[in-house]
Amino acid sequence: MKYLLYIFIIVILISCDDNEVSQKETKIEAFENKVIERIITTTPSKYSNYFFSDAEMAGYSTLKEHSLAERVLVPVVNEKSGDLKSAGSSVTFLANGLELKNSKNLKSGKVIDVDNYYKNWYGTDVTFVLKSGQQLKSGGGEVTGISMYIPDLVEITAPAIETEEELYPYCFYDNFRLAWNADEKNENGLVVMVEWLGTTLSQSDDSNQYVRNIDVIEVDNGEAILDNRLFENIPDKALAYITLLRGNIEIAEIDGAAYRLFGESHAVLPFILIRNIKTN
Repeated sequence: MKYLLYIFIIVILISCDDNEVSQKETKIEAFENKVIERIITTTPSKYSNYFFSDAEMAGYSTLKEHSLAERVLVPVVNEKSGDLKSAGSSVTFLANGLELKNSKNLKSGKVIDVDNYYKNWYGTDVTFVLKSGQQLKSGGGEVTGISMYIPDLVEITAPAIETEEELYPYCFYDNFRLAWNADEKNENGLVVMVEWLGTTLSQSDDSNQYVRNIDVIEVDNGEAILDNRLFENIPDKALAYITLLRGNIEIAEIDGAAYRLFGESHAVLPFILIRNIKTN
């Protein structure tokens, strides 16, 4: 599940036009492998800037795989080729003075003080700075990118999960209430995604079944009733996943090259989807 950020990128890219989420509801059915993907939102979103295909990527992503899981922080530097280049010279990115290094997962309890990264990179204004290899060698001046507010780490608070026995709550799809820790400074809203990978309580994974529905929650006030369409094409008693993501991203030109500079966090809620409630 740790590559969910890239799933968002691939899926929403399909419905983007001029770096904005499409104004029309989009449904893509790949019948060859029975994948159904739906973009529900009709509102342009800041998150569509993730999908500016001509720009390099530099930033960081934090995942909480379920409510009891430890957060994992992953710096991301150019997800296209893994090695940033500018005019033929390698470059280094800093976020509030801390270097972004590709493919290094940061967990608490390790040698690196991850709490320091969280404190400097979430719930605060972050300045992204670029240095070329030549500047690093000579100790020359910095080429400053941009500053932006990166929302606080997102946390799903309801349905509330406090023990391992509660990790897969039974949730009725109609008027599904999702709650999280609000961030009043976040003006971008949140992305919410529901996934089904083909597993129900009565059958194992079916590799030919995959459903992914995506929407945008426009106001970060800590609570929303999810659109019922998020659960379309997912059967009763399915083992499904809700992912909630928030962050910020800007596209900047530095030394003649375009970069997507971002910070985001996402939390996952595994649950059992209930469609039919039997009453005596």
